[in-house]
Amino acid sequence: MEVTRPQVSIVIPAYNAQKFLARSVASVLSQKGCSFEIIIVENNSTDATLRVATALQDAHPGVVRVVQEKIAGASAARNAGLALARAEWIQFLDADDALLPGKLARQLQLTAPDTDWVIGELLIRWEDGEETVVPIADDPWQGLLFYAGLGHLNANLFRRSLADEIGGFNPGYRSCNDFEFFFRLLQRGANIVKDHLCAAVHFQHSGERITTTNLKEMARLRVALTKREVKHLKARRAQYYEANRETINAALLGALRKQATVDLPGAKHNFNEVFPEGYDASDFDRAFVPKHGVLYPFLGFGATECLRRFFSSFVPLGWRKFLK
Repeated sequence: MEVTRPQVSIVIPAYNAQKFLARSVASVLSQKGCSFEIIIVENNSTDATLRVATALQDAHPGVVRVVQEKIAGASAARNAGLALARAEWIQFLDADDALLPGKLARQLQLTAPDTDWVIGELLIRWEDGEETVVPIADDPWQGLLFYAGLGHLNANLFRRSLADEIGGFNPGYRSCNDFEFFFRLLQRGANIVKDHLCAAVHFQHSGERITTTNLKEMARLRVALTKREVKHLKARRAQYYEANRETINAALLGALRKQATVDLPGAKHNFNEVFPEGYDASDFDRAFVPKHGVLYPFLGFGATECLRRFFSSFVPLGWRKFLK
């Protein structure tokens, strides 16, 4: 018997997610008002993830499908699921996160024939129970540059044809792969619709994730990606670049500061390459420069960030927000 084509394909990459996978799948199964398929991509787990996934497939035949991807990493796992997806719309969902009720049907109703990408707000739930809502940026390029405001893979919805057209996820990015994907969507001129409601929950926890947690590598890739974005804006969107140059510089400075936290020599090298004339406050949007940035003209980027790292190591937790 022919199976009705689902409206949404949910791709769930899973690595050592035995404790969370059932919760993630349950958040999809509880969605109402649309048809869907769930593709779980088991990715070299060393725990019982495959067994949990198989049990979910057995419990929901025709809805849940389990495949394995031997190439390690979130990009490869998501691409494997994308290749098998049958629906017009793709929902990527991390195995340790969850969709909020009504997410899929609501976002499908927001789409039009020319919509490529639905961006939803994300709810972050911390281990102590505190919750933070990440709003959507008014300017998608600013959301990209500051790594906030373009939703989250869990909170968004993507037209499959465009995801296929841009080649899916870049295997060279073991981290920042979501924003590298977003970058290529914006480069291609994706037509965006915004969903100003929380669409998914990202659970902060100390357990393993499919995305690499090598902090130096994550920071390096973030700087490299930001440099690619700035290069694109200079070359292809010169008018936008000139109108937003100070904000763009501040975003690049922010990526360098993130790198300085875990790799000060690498950050200093990148700063000297990107800003060879040094720090000039007039070149940066003050709204995005940290308070300790007043020291940059006097001490330089490297020495200032070295001092920030030193004081951050022992000041009370409540004061550390002033040193970020």
